[in-house]
Amino acid sequence: MDKGTLVYINYTLRVKGEEKPVETTSEEVAKQSGVHNPEIKYEPMLVAVGDRWVVPGLDDALLQMSEGEKLTLEVPPEKGYGQRDPSKIKLIPLRKFGENASRIHVGDQIDVDGQIGVVSYIGSGRVAVDFNHRLAGRTLVYDVEVVKVLKEIEEKVRALVSYALRMQENEIKTSVDGDSATVTLPTDKYEEGAYYMRRIAASYVFKYVPTIRKLVFQEVYERTEEKPTEGAAQVEEAPAQKEEAQEQKSSAEGGSKDKESADQTPAEEPASAPKGNRTRKRSRSSSQATPNSSTSEQA
Repeated sequence: MDKGTLVYINYTLRVKGEEKPVETTSEEVAKQSGVHNPEIKYEPMLVAVGDRWVVPGLDDALLQMSEGEKLTLEVPPEKGYGQRDPSKIKLIPLRKFGENASRIHVGDQIDVDGQIGVVSYIGSGRVAVDFNHRLAGRTLVYDVEVVKVLKEIEEKVRALVSYALRMQENEIKTSVDGDSATVTLPTDKYEEGAYYMRRIAASYVFKYVPTIRKLVFQEVYERTEEKPTEGAAQVEEAPAQKEEAQEQKSSAEGGSKDKESADQTPAEEPASAPKGNRTRKRSRSSSQATPNSSTSEQA
């Protein structure tokens, strides 16, 4: 294969002389070997062949392989993670770790000023941290398979964006029109720093897909129309119904008061007596006192 060819590989890495895998892309191998981690998604890994996306020994071997080919190879330290360097073991005062000092133990991985190292010794108020790679000085054994060689422009763009943004390929939609590619991203995956990650994705696309000269990232939001439910309609009608009931109640109470006043009026008094007039006036006032009803972003 040519340098820069994009491929998907499956591999299992072991240290020579040891049976337990250090890394694998195969869920079946992980389960059989007792190293399965449910939080890891086991799937083929994207590699730009010859560009040191993997250790030099494996990278050189991939250049000589073809799609569907399998190979087992040994990689010496100088073609793997290098020889161990004693100068990368640092003695650091425990007080540098503040209140976390009491929680540090031999074998822990810790971050010191942005560098990850392994604690190899604790004593006399100091901690020895080894900043060598954990596989430095070891001979490695790879079982590797070239699962697929990417040939289509659209699949290359999708694979590189997925790799850079750490998304699943099925979450990304791509289309190509001449020297322009458009990438549609899911709207629920936007995170802090996404703009810079898209810049990185664009740099990968321009490097490994030279026919693409313009890359557009977009997020599509669609308006959803919500239909009111039957319950909601009833709730909306309730205030008007309540108001109507209050009006009827007020009218009924007014009529009842009129009747009571009429019954209590002496027979000899005429119907036009002042008390009766006042009663009818209150009735009209009561019946009238009713409430009023009335992203395209381009990299």
